[in-house]
Amino acid sequence: MNKHQKWDAHLIEMKTGIEKLEKWVEIKGQFRASYLAVKAIAAVIDYEIENFYFYTTYEHASFMSDKENTVTRKAHLGKEAVRPEDEWNGNKFGLNIGDKLPFTHTPVKMTRNGEGILVRENI
Repeated sequence: MNKHQKWDAHLIEMKTGIEKLEKWVEIKGQFRASYLAVKAIAAVIDYEIENFYFYTTYEHASFMSDKENTVTRKAHLGKEAVRPEDEWNGNKFGLNIGDKLPFTHTPVKMTRNGEGILVRENI
C-alpha cells in the first residue's frame, strides 16, 4: 500500500434526533474535534487526507432554538449568517478552524425497524 497516496476521510455522527438548534451546534463541535484528531493522526503516520466528508444519521431533526438562548440565534460579528438548515442539507456547511473551512455534510435519514432498531432508509 502506498501511504503517500491521498485519502478521503468520512466522519459520521450518529444521533437519534436533533431536537433543537443547540444540538446541531454541539454536533458541529464534535465534528470539529474529530476533524482535528484525524488530521493529527494522519500527520503522525504521514498520510495525506485530501477530502473530508461529514454525515449525521438521525431519526428526526428540528432546528428550533430556545428563545432565551441568544447565542445560537444571532450571527457572529464579521461572519456570514448561515441558516442551520442550509448547513444541515450540505449547503454552506463548514467548521471554524481559525477561518471557516467549507466541507460537505450529508444528513442520513434513519427509521426504526420492527425491532425498534434504527436502520437507514432506502438501502
